[in-house]
Amino acid sequence: MVTALSGIILPHYFISCYGSAINGMVSSITQFLSYLALVESGISASAIVELYKPLEEKDDLSRNYVLSAAKKFYLQSGILYVVLLALLVLLYPAIISEQVDRTTSILMIIVLAGSNLIDYFILGKYRVLLSADQRISVLNNIQSIGTILNIAVSIALMLAGQSVVLVKLAATVIYACRTVLIVIYVRRHYDNIRFDVKTEKNALPQRWSALFHQIVGVVCNNTDIILITVCLGSRSLTEASVYYVYALAANMFTSLANSLSGAITPTFGKLLVMDRKDELRDTFDSFEFLYFVLIFTVYTCMYVLLLPFVGIYTASVSDAEYVRRGLAGLFVMMGLIQNIRIPALSMICAAGHYKQTQWRAFAEAVINLGVTLALIFRYGIAGAVIGTICSYAYRTIDSIIYSKRFFEHEVLKITFTRLIRNAVVMALIVFISVKIGVTASTWGGFFVSGLMMFVVSILLFLIVNYAFEGRKIKRHIEIVRSMLKGKEQS
Repeated sequence: MVTALSGIILPHYFISCYGSAINGMVSSITQFLSYLALVESGISASAIVELYKPLEEKDDLSRNYVLSAAKKFYLQSGILYVVLLALLVLLYPAIISEQVDRTTSILMIIVLAGSNLIDYFILGKYRVLLSADQRISVLNNIQSIGTILNIAVSIALMLAGQSVVLVKLAATVIYACRTVLIVIYVRRHYDNIRFDVKTEKNALPQRWSALFHQIVGVVCNNTDIILITVCLGSRSLTEASVYYVYALAANMFTSLANSLSGAITPTFGKLLVMDRKDELRDTFDSFEFLYFVLIFTVYTCMYVLLLPFVGIYTASVSDAEYVRRGLAGLFVMMGLIQNIRIPALSMICAAGHYKQTQWRAFAEAVINLGVTLALIFRYGIAGAVIGTICSYAYRTIDSIIYSKRFFEHEVLKITFTRLIRNAVVMALIVFISVKIGVTASTWGGFFVSGLMMFVVSILLFLIVNYAFEGRKIKRHIEIVRSMLKGKEQS
C-alpha cells in the first residue's frame, strides 16, 4: 500500500513540474534498465528454491553454500550489467534526441541504474535469504520506511525547483540506506552466516531455467513502453507518459498481488519440501478463495473509477490528451487477466518448476511481441495493450491448468467455478455503476466514491461467495491470517 501511495503521488508532481516528455523519458529508461537487469540470470528465484530445505533443516553449511553461490553469480551479473549500461548510455540519447537533451538523458540513465547496481554488488544475496526464510516482512518494513522518506524528499526537491536528475539521485541514496539496514538485520539475526564458501559451477541448477522465465516476464511486462518509445516517432515520449499514467493504477494492484504472492510462496515451498500434501491443498484453497474475492473487488472498483482518476490526476497538464475512454477498459482487462494467475504461479515457483514450464512462458512472449507489433503502428497504445492482454490470457489459463498437477482434478473445477462466479458478479456491479453514473471531479469526491464503491463491491462479492462456500470462509480467514504471519498450521 505504501508503494502504491508513492506510485500515485510522485508521478503527479513529476508531470506537473517537468512535463509529459520528461516523465515519458524516465518511464522508458526504467523499462530499458529492466531488460538490462536480465543479467541477474535467475539467481534470486533459483537461490530461494534451493534455500527452502537447508533453512527448514537448520543446515547452516548448505545454507551458506547456496548464499555463496548467489553472491558469486550476482557479482558476475553486476559486471556484465555495467558493460551493457555503457552501451545504453551511448545509444538511448540518440533515440530521443529531438525531445530531450543528451546530457539529461545520460545522467538519468546512470542515476536510475544505481539501485540495480546496489542489488548486484550488495543486497541481492541478503534478499534471497530473507525471502526464503519467510521474513519478507523485514524487507517490506524497511522498504516502506524508505519509500515514505523518498516521497517527502522528492516532493520537497521538486517544489524547490531542483533538477529531475537530483530528485532521482536522492531516491537512489535512500535506497542505499535501506540496504544498510537490511545487511545489519541479517548479520544480527543469522548465526554463522558466510558468503565465501567454495562453490561449483552448477551450484544453482535452476538458474538458467529461472532466467528464461525472467526474460519472458520482462518482455511481457515491460515491452509496451519500449515499443511505444521506438515505434511512435516524435510523439513517442508523450504517448509513453499517457501509458504510464494509466499503468499507475494497474501497477498498484499488481504490487498488491505480488506482495501476497511473496508472502505465500515460501509457505508453499516449505510444505512441498515436508511433503505435507493435505495441508498444502488446504492452504492453497484458502489463499485462492480469498485472493479471488480481493482481486475481483479491486478491479471492479478500478473499472468504474479509472477515468475519473486520470481526469483529476492530469487536470493541470495540457501537453497531452490523457482521458481516453477506450484505454481504461483495456488496462482493467490486462491487469485482471494478469493477476488472477498469481495463486497458480505461486505454486509453480514454490515447486521450482522453472524448466518444466519454460516453453509455455516462451509462447507467452511470442504472442505478446507478435500481436503488439502487428497492432501498435495502427492503434498506438491500444495496440500495445491488446498484445499484452492476448499473451496474459494464454499464460493465465495455462498456469492454472499446470498448477493443478499438484492436486486432484477436482481442484481445477473449483478454480474455474470461482473465476466464473466472480466474473459474473463483477459484470453486474459494473453494469449498475455505469447506469448510475459514478463520477468525481475532486480528490475528496474521488476518495468518497472509491470508498463507497469498495465497501459495496466487497460485500457483494463476499455475500455471493458465502452462498456457495459459506462453511469455508471462517477457516479460510484463519489459515491465511496465520500463514501471512509466518506460522504453521497444526
